Amino acid sequence: MPRTKSLATFIAFPPADDNLFHDLFDILHETCLGGNWSATARILDVRPSTLKRWNKEPPQQRFWPIVLTHAIRECTRQLRMSPTKKHRKRAALAADQLARHRLADAAEELQKDEIADDGCARHLLTIINEAPGQTIKVTDLKKAKYSGEYSMRAFRYAAERLCLDKETEGFGADKVTYWSMPRD
Repeated sequence: MPRTKSLATFIAFPPADDNLFHDLFDILHETCLGGNWSATARILDVRPSTLKRWNKEPPQQRFWPIVLTHAIRECTRQLRMSPTKKHRKRAALAADQLARHRLADAAEELQKDEIADDGCARHLLTIINEAPGQTIKVTDLKKAKYSGEYSMRAFRYAAERLCLDKETEGFGADKVTYWSMPRD
């Protein structure tokens, strides 16, 4: 009986790339998080002493560049949504650094995230503008009629960015939250 090959023989894993790891680590640690060892350790779920060791000698597991890329995407999304200009500049700088360091794919993903966030804000504005009294229940946004391809998390970011008025009534199971256009 012929022996079947395992899936691992068909997938060519690239060898660990120390330069790629250092480039991504520097973008996350220095640019996104301002050199804060504790914050970087929290995001990567390791100890600060481990990070300091990795700064000199990177880990040999091949998945760390993928983890770092994902962490950079999430950090830049949070920084881009920040009301502080300094944080928004950090997000733009991180995207620029990714584009300059042979990491064009990650830079494209950041650009797609930014475009998607803008699309969500436009979608939310359209929904609220068409709603009676320009007010909508947050629970209605979860319905397929309104949600489209966006999650509630994306809607919350968009509502915060658009400075929509938020009114909450009731408690517990009877709690209802409304978003509306600013009245001022």
